Amino acid sequence: MTFNTAEKYCVRIKCNGETGSGVLIAGKTTFYVFTAAHCLGKAKPNIEDIKIQKQSDFKSEFKDIKVSAIKEFDSEKDYALLEINFEERL
Repeated sequence: MTFNTAEKYCVRIKCNGETGSGVLIAGKTTFYVFTAAHCLGKAKPNIEDIKIQKQSDFKSEFKDIKVSAIKEFDSEKDYALLEINFEERL
């Protein structure tokens, strides 16, 4: 049986009418989500407008992940780095 470990690191992002995806990155003390800036809209959004969700597998319900900071947002190079807060193990 083949397991898709990418499911452990991929998230869904909804912001300002856009829907996209991102990848979880472990830092020393927290986690980050790396995504394309266009997934967040044309301009740097408010943190409250960003909705990040994760599934444990493709059949499970989505669980919300709270964004605690926008560390980087570059619409010209089309990338964003979001610091996230979470209560349970990702």
